[in-house]
This record gives sequence, structure tokens and C-alpha cells, in this order.
Amino acid sequence: VYDLNKIDDDWSNGRDVVVPHGVVYKDITLHKAIVGGDPADNQDRSDYPGCVLINVPKLKVHVIELLTNAIKNLGIGLYPMEAKNLGIGLYPMEANVSSEPGKVKWKYATPDKPTPAMKSKLPHMIWRAKIDKEKGIPKLDENGEQIWEKTDGMPGTMADVIEAVQYQDIFMLHVIDAIETSNGSQAGPPANELPEGYVFAGTDPVALDILSARYLFTNVPMAEARKIQKEENLPTDFLQKVPIPCLEDNNIVTKEGYDSPIPRYTAFKYCQERGLGREEYYVVGEDKWQGGSLVSVEQHLGRVDEGVFNELLTSQLYFAVSKPLYDLQKTTLAYIEANDKLNGSEIKQGLFDFCDENGDGVIDFTEKGKIAGYDFLSEIIRTQAVDLSIAERLRIRFLMGGRQLKPLSVAGDSGQNGFEGMLLANSSVTAAMGMSRAPVENMDPFVPGLAWGKGKWPSLKFVRHMIISKGIYGVEFPARFGAMCPYGYALCYADLKWGEGKYTGGEIPNIENDNVEKYRQALAEGAAPLPFVIYVPGGFGKSGESAIPNIEETENPNLLFTAAFDNGLEVWRDLKPSDFPYDDYKSGLKGRV
Repeated sequence: VYDLNKIDDDWSNGRDVVVPHGVVYKDITLHKAIVGGDPADNQDRSDYPGCVLINVPKLKVHVIELLTNAIKNLGIGLYPMEAKNLGIGLYPMEANVSSEPGKVKWKYATPDKPTPAMKSKLPHMIWRAKIDKEKGIPKLDENGEQIWEKTDGMPGTMADVIEAVQYQDIFMLHVIDAIETSNGSQAGPPANELPEGYVFAGTDPVALDILSARYLFTNVPMAEARKIQKEENLPTDFLQKVPIPCLEDNNIVTKEGYDSPIPRYTAFKYCQERGLGREEYYVVGEDKWQGGSLVSVEQHLGRVDEGVFNELLTSQLYFAVSKPLYDLQKTTLAYIEANDKLNGSEIKQGLFDFCDENGDGVIDFTEKGKIAGYDFLSEIIRTQAVDLSIAERLRIRFLMGGRQLKPLSVAGDSGQNGFEGMLLANSSVTAAMGMSRAPVENMDPFVPGLAWGKGKWPSLKFVRHMIISKGIYGVEFPARFGAMCPYGYALCYADLKWGEGKYTGGEIPNIENDNVEKYRQALAEGAAPLPFVIYVPGGFGKSGESAIPNIEETENPNLLFTAAFDNGLEVWRDLKPSDFPYDDYKSGLKGRV
């Protein structure tokens, strides 16, 4: 058993291998269990003879890529999921290139502390901002402009490592677990496991990935799809039936339309050009459940039963809830356009100005704009493995929650800021689509006369307001206030330090805590308020007609989503990478404030 993520400090189990056509890297450090020992060292080659690499990914949608499958399972892992200090992919998490004894500088992972959390030094996006790692802010040039570097993004990162392994003459077999696929997200609460019942296998990762993508993102039969393709001049006959929101009589109603994210996903073509495999394929197989042979007709999957070809299609609408702008682009743009017409805004134009770099009228998966900032994701993941006081855990969670909400809260209705428009589109469309399916009609509080539910969509203003409100006060707001949200974290800290744990019982918040509801009930009965104030945008300080305790509305962007305690003697405002501890050891959640 080998830990492929760990290269020993003496590098005896790691080897640098060439990437013949490397774009991100010209050579990559990999574990010898994969690529074998030094060919010039007989003993090393005997200890590490190489391998037959069997890659067994589970078929899922993904929060950045179109899907995660054969290529991505080898290529890169964004974060370690449930496995602590493990990353998906062949790049090692722990490969220390520091020349200073006792220090760490990970080649591919962050942060540069004894327990790294994710392989974020690997490019994930085409444009990458230069970041001051101490301050956690973007670096600027002599003209005060942010410094950017252009990469080949995640496709380049994935292709480089697979090509490096192929160049070492390592035989690879890819076995795709599509028995249950993940919709909504690849992991976490948004991930929805759906029974599909397939296992796909082959030696070509490109062919397997595009077959899998065509299965996930096709729910229209081939004959019907080809007719629609011709009528609407679409680039593919692998189509999804999708909802299209349209403005009609001052309401946004649902109509039926067709779309496909596959032509917008350029990684298949990119990997074929890099020599990793081919987009063309044919299927040979057997249906162990219903009988008959599995085949493909012009790359459409199907079963031959008594000499008749029957296409095999999913009945689901697959997409990642975090990026409908890319997965459900036709739906998303139609919703934005309907709201632009209602409000006289130009959000759709702002999106294209920000994202559509080649000006072809399509926002493909490589076009995500220049996204600034430091997201602290690797440090946040790492907090599970390091010693932190309750106070620091609460402060970090509070500031991270506000950091995620701030761009949405300052997004103007004009749509001139394309980055904020992109965040708004990706965060709102999934929620709006769900609300359109409500069994009863409700009136939109932000647009007079506009109803939502029973096929009608809410306004973008209303959805944005709900997203921010739930982000501040908990996912069940306004029905109830949650504990695991900025409001709950600040209340917990104030209660532990000045309230003797009356409402929290001395425990850090979890999803089952009722801390905030206890506090609100006590205030209603005449209890003294705890000494803290949270600053929120205008319009977010009330629940219904009632002011929310300990909340102050502000239009000052420097105050938004900050907290002040004990009449301002203590303030939660700034978060830096250096705030996260260096020492690594697991501690319990209990401790002193």
C-alpha cells in the first residue's frame, strides 16, 4: 500500500518525469509506485517496477469542470472531500521543495505549513492572479493594476500529468462507476445520488469522458434532437430539454427549450490535441439486467434487442447548482434577459463583457474572467487538522461567510460590473428555477404585479435578497434563525465571552443548535442584549417588519459584514493567511475564548 500523495523528505520514493509537450509543467514529480524507479538504477527499478494503473472514478457533475470522470480523477483534485489530507489525482500533496531544514514549501499544495489542505498551486483557471500570500490580497504593478498570468487552466494541468505517465509507458485502464451518478455537485449537501446503472470501461480516457458526458447531458431522443438541431442551427444532436424563462405580461413564465453544455466544454478537444485519446468512439457491451447487446450508433449509446436499436437516455436534467451560467447557459441567459427587460438593467451585456473573451457570443468553460482575490479555501480546510481556540474558529467562520456575501451585496442593479453579474447569475438561477416549481403562486415583493410559482419565476432582485438574507441568518430564514451563519457565530462568541454560555451551553455552533432562537426568545421576555453589533447592507436588518437584534444597516463598504463587540473595543474585520496557525495537531472543539 502506497500513499501516492506523500513524497518522502529524502525524495527516495519520488521521481521527476518529463512532460513531452508540457504546457503548465515541463516535468512533474510523481510517486515511483506509479511511474517506476530510475531506469538507470537497477535496484531502484527492482524496488519500483512501475504499475498497471487502474483508474476507477465515479461519474459526477463538477463545480468547475463539466464533469469529473476519468481525466480529472487522474489529473487534479480541488479539495480532499471526506479524506483528510488526501487529494484526488496523481500530483502528490506533500512534495517539499524547501531548501531550509525544518521548513516546508510544497510543490503543488497549500498552505506551506506541515499539514497542507489542497493542491491549489496547480492552475485551476485560465487567468491566475498574483497574490501577496502574507496579506491575502492581489499584487499590483507599478501602475496600480492587478498582475495576471494566463495559463492553460485545469485542462492543461490535467493533460500534463496524464501525458507524463503515458510517456513512462504505463498501461492504464479506466473503469467508470456510473451505477449511481452525482447531480448538483460532486460532493457535499448539493450532491444528489441518482441511479443510472452503468459501468463503462476502456483504455482511452478522452473517449470515456465524452461518452459519459453525452450520457449525462442528453435527455432528448436522437431523431427528435436532429430535427431540433437543424431547425435551431445547434452545434450538436446531444441535447437536453431545459426550462426557458420568458417575460410575458409582466411575469416570467416557463417555456420549453433545448441546450447542451458539451460544445462549450473545450477540454475534450484540448486533450485529444495533446495526444491523450480521441473524441470518436464506439461501444461494445452487454446489458446484464434486461438482456441484449450495448452498442453505439453514431456515438449515441443504445441497446440492440432482437435486431432493433433502442437509444439509452437518462430521464434527469444534470447540472451543477453552482454554475448554471455554464451548464444551463440558455436558461440562465434567458432569465437574466427577462430581468434586464423588467428593470432596464444590462446584466447580460456585463456578463459577456466580462467573460466572452473571444467575442463569439458563447461563454465556454474556459471563459470565467479574471477573478481576483484570495479565497482562503486551503486554510479553511486545514483548520480541521490544527489547534484553534473557539474564538478563532468563530472569527474565521464569521469573516469567511461575509467574504462570500460581500460581492453579491454590492452588486448593483445596472449590471455594469461583470464579475458581480457572473456571481449573481450563478447563485440565483438554481434558486429561481426551484421557486418557479412551487405548487402555489406568490407575489414578488420587489416587482409589483409579478407572481412566482406554478411555472412563474421570481425577480432577480427577490432571489438576490433571499440569498444574502439566508447567508447572514441561516438557510431556514425567515422561518427560523440558524446557528451556523455569521449572525450565529458572532452571537456564540459574545455569549461565551460575556454571557457565561447562557444560550450556547459553551459549545461551538452546529447545524442542530438552537442558540439564536433561544436568544431571540429571551430578548422578547426582557433579557439584556449581548454586547455585539453586525453591520449588514441596507434592507437586511429586519425580519418582516421587526428589527433584528444586534444588527446595524450601513452603506459603508468597509463596514459591511464586520462585527464589533463590547462597544467597539473588539472588532472582527480583516482576515489574513497568517492568522491561521502553523503548529499542526488535532484538538477538540472545546476550549477557552
